[in-house]
Amino acid sequence: MLQSIRNNTQSLFAKILVGLIVVVFSLWGVDAIVGSFTGPQPAATVNGEEIDEMQVQRAVEIRKRELYSRFGDSFDPSLIDDGLLRNAAIEELVNRRILASDAEDQGLSFSDQALDQMIVNAPSFQVDGQFSQEAFDSAIRSLGYTRVGFREMARQDMVVGQIRGGLAGTAFITAREAEQVAKLEQQRRDYAYTTITRSEMEKTIELNDEQIETYYQDNSSQYRTEEQVKVEYITLSVDDFSAQVEIKEEDLKALYDETVAEMEVTEERKASHILIVVDDETTEEAAIEKLNSVKERISSGESFETLAKEFSDDPGSAQQGGDLGFAGKGTYVEPFEDALFSMNTGDLSEPVVTQFGVHLIKLVDIRTQDIPTYEELKPRLEQDLRLAEAQTDFVAAGEELANSAFSADTLKEVADELSLELVTSELFTRDGGADQVTSNPQVIGQVFAQDFIEEGRASDLIELSDEQSLVIRVVDHVIPETLPLDQVKDQVVSALTNKLAQQKARDMADTLLGHLRTGSDLDAFEGKSGLTWSSIQGASRIDANVNASINNKAFTLGFNGEAKSFDREVLPNGDVVVIRLDDVVKASELDEQDLDTTHQTLVNQAARAEYQAYQSGLRSRAEIVR
Repeated sequence: MLQSIRNNTQSLFAKILVGLIVVVFSLWGVDAIVGSFTGPQPAATVNGEEIDEMQVQRAVEIRKRELYSRFGDSFDPSLIDDGLLRNAAIEELVNRRILASDAEDQGLSFSDQALDQMIVNAPSFQVDGQFSQEAFDSAIRSLGYTRVGFREMARQDMVVGQIRGGLAGTAFITAREAEQVAKLEQQRRDYAYTTITRSEMEKTIELNDEQIETYYQDNSSQYRTEEQVKVEYITLSVDDFSAQVEIKEEDLKALYDETVAEMEVTEERKASHILIVVDDETTEEAAIEKLNSVKERISSGESFETLAKEFSDDPGSAQQGGDLGFAGKGTYVEPFEDALFSMNTGDLSEPVVTQFGVHLIKLVDIRTQDIPTYEELKPRLEQDLRLAEAQTDFVAAGEELANSAFSADTLKEVADELSLELVTSELFTRDGGADQVTSNPQVIGQVFAQDFIEEGRASDLIELSDEQSLVIRVVDHVIPETLPLDQVKDQVVSALTNKLAQQKARDMADTLLGHLRTGSDLDAFEGKSGLTWSSIQGASRIDANVNASINNKAFTLGFNGEAKSFDREVLPNGDVVVIRLDDVVKASELDEQDLDTTHQTLVNQAARAEYQAYQSGLRSRAEIVR
């Protein structure tokens, strides 16, 4: 079958057409084909402005990269719910668009000079402490940005940041509020507690048959078998076709010609500069005069690098002797770029005026990226062509498989007709099976759909990934049923005993609390119950030496300085702890640094709250369509 499909898709037109469809399907799905006639549908609109699918995909990719950066090699992309990630990305883009629109309404901006300085000084774009055009281009290209697109995104972020910074600047906390919080944070408490264990209570529980039967009937849904299915399926993989692709030399050379035709020899220039900023103290004329003087000294033999360190006002390059590294066209502002690309290696420019000030430029070096030879590109071209042809065959085979499965009574007929392998699984539950197919969430959702089970038909083509698809059919369905009591009696007894033991522990704790609060018969009760108290002295609010649940509860109890306070806490394991607060030790003297830290933390919290409230207000007034 695979070879017959390949024979029918060998024309150049078919390769181009199906290759295009592969790309469209892999990126956007079936809707992209329909959308090509009606116009692409935006992922969302905000006040009439569209957020397109490309922006969403880019935001999703950035989020995935952030996760990988955080978790490293332990990050498993298969555990990520792409739907949730996509929704989060759209929400982020909607919020960004709302805030950007608000910033525009307020007349906020971020200058080219400030943006250039931010990019040049960003550690992510530096190599050995200097801005690297290669590092910059590589970083933004990996995120799907052009230089212009990245600059606009960064500019928007900085403008929105002005709103955030402005709101943060208005947030305040009084010194007294900070002092009160700091005192609470540094407060220490003395308390004691006694534990009524669930396991001890279980020893006192005796059950009769009627209790067991009643509990079983009331909770019968907990004692049912799990729904299970057995499936059969036929898979297709790009790898099935890749091994059969025969690469012809003339096809490789044709692809090489197409590839290099799209390339252009790129030139990058390494520049150094000395910048004199024009301000209230230095006029443009004075800056030009100073640089002409510096140029004369350089022409007389003095070091450009030394003079750059002495005179340059550019904080990003002065200490590196004015070195700006290699950069191509489109990096610098127009007057600077025009001068740089008109020079020969070693030349010094005349003073160049830009919005940043006045520059004296030195062209240090020129390098070009030559067109690679056929032999250099051949391995990559062969891989690309093999994959493209395999994907073409893969798509065509998927269509034929889907059509055959739709019209056939069984998948065995399809497998025999197309000479493909039919796989039958073991029974598995909604938790998934043991192999890649039956553990796939998309497959599980399909085969456990009630209408799909009832119809007994084969599925449409399911794309497990860009390189694997299948058709599948349910051949056996095990309906959940309640297990008889005699099969689950041990589980029922254990569950009922646990429930009654926890209730008995809570009742006993409540009784103890009554004695503690009234003082009546306390000694007799404690002696009879065999309870003992554990004492904690000087516990802090966050104390690694004591149980967190018990400690947290102790810090919720009120204390008036005389009468002790009491309460109980149910622990996650079912034990019940009765707590007696004996004393509260206030912070005697607050450290100035602790006060400053607390104050800043509270201010940051207040600023975040104000920013979120401001953002919510803008959002409530915006017209958002998703």
